Amino acid sequence: MNRFQHFYYNLVTRQFDSPLLTGGSFVGIDLSPDGNGLLVADAGYTETKNWIHQIDLTTGESKKIEFSLDFYEGGTFTAVYTSATEALVSSTFRGSGSVPLRKVNLTDGTARSIRSVRQNTMLAPSADGSTVAYAESNISSGAWGRFKVDAQTFAGSGTDWFVYEIAVSRQASQYAVPTYGGLFIYDSALKLQTTLGQYADTLPIGAVYSPIADEFYLAWYSYNDRAP
Repeated sequence: MNRFQHFYYNLVTRQFDSPLLTGGSFVGIDLSPDGNGLLVADAGYTETKNWIHQIDLTTGESKKIEFSLDFYEGGTFTAVYTSATEALVSSTFRGSGSVPLRKVNLTDGTARSIRSVRQNTMLAPSADGSTVAYAESNISSGAWGRFKVDAQTFAGSGTDWFVYEIAVSRQASQYAVPTYGGLFIYDSALKLQTTLGQYADTLPIGAVYSPIADEFYLAWYSYNDRAP
């Protein structure tokens, strides 16, 4: 299995500091609401456990939070804060299938499954902390949706294209879902508003919303510009 490091870029010195973690197969990462902590998903697993890493940025110390594996589950894929003391965690599957979406107590490490989702489900929290958007990979319906943190409720939709990434605006009033058929834009009721890009041509493959303004940024790709 490949090994990856997460580096810490210092905005004051404009240099990379020493790695915060080493020796893992690190995947998704999220910054805590107060900016003092990080959650890091890890694709590694044992016969019985997978895990995430929680890093205290004020001290540099980290701890591993472990979970008992579900059927054919692999390592974790994405971990995001829903408060200073709770998180949602998605994971991988050893093959093609569904995995638990876990709600994790970061204080005592306890976790419970609150929903079944497809492997490698991408999680993206809104800047105001009210919502976590999710995009389920490896399913042709393009299943995606949102989790309301206070109400603890889910709502779902679909693009009818495979999805792999998702972005949510700062107050969860809009969602952006990249696909091979274009970038689908939805409103707060999960209703399609417009599509950016053209199928198998020039289209956005990634999106991120500003945490402080009503704007977003796109990474575009042109399939026609590929080398033969």
